[in-house]
Amino acid sequence: MNTTISSSLDPESLIGPIYDAAFDERMWVPLMNRMADLVSGGSTVLIRKNLNTGQGRGVFGRVDEAMFADYFGRFARCNPLATAVSHMAAGSFLID
Repeated sequence: MNTTISSSLDPESLIGPIYDAAFDERMWVPLMNRMADLVSGGSTVLIRKNLNTGQGRGVFGRVDEAMFADYFGRFARCNPLATAVSHMAAGSFLID
């Protein structure tokens, strides 16, 4: 499909690119940045993390990836949000 991201701030213009990004990880950063623009947000991060081990990886937009060097492992395991959502099934989505 490879839908391009519209320059408008219309939330509906993001639907196609969201589905496309599921198959092409390179599309996430521009897509997340457009989502942030819709709400006058700044940095964007999409994190995939194992709640038991705290290990994972991320896709980073408008933020230096090095800022997350200590997140995976140490801080990800003691994150109170991780504890609060630990009951969620694998593959669940959380928007924070």
